[in-house]
Amino acid sequence: MHDKLGLVTYETPRQTFLRENAFAHFAEREFSEDTAREIDCAVRELTAGAFENALGILRKYRSQLERGAKLLFEKETLTREELRPLQKLQPPIAAATGVAI
Repeated sequence: MHDKLGLVTYETPRQTFLRENAFAHFAEREFSEDTAREIDCAVRELTAGAFENALGILRKYRSQLERGAKLLFEKETLTREELRPLQKLQPPIAAATGVAI
């Protein structure tokens, strides 16, 4: 699903590993090189966006992540009750501005 490529499937699903024909991955494409290039670019764009989003979340909640890692290092297993205080912590920016997220 991509704005430029639309909501279409460009290949048919392949067989699962054990039932797969040994040469199935060499099957001819049913779309052009230009379309293949567009698909590659779209996948790269979506992957890069997801990566940046994940990094943003990790940065935003770094203090909770580090505190949780420290607790796990000390105890190895945490209960739900031990995790609750971590969920209530706000990211530094939100805590400084008083804006809840």
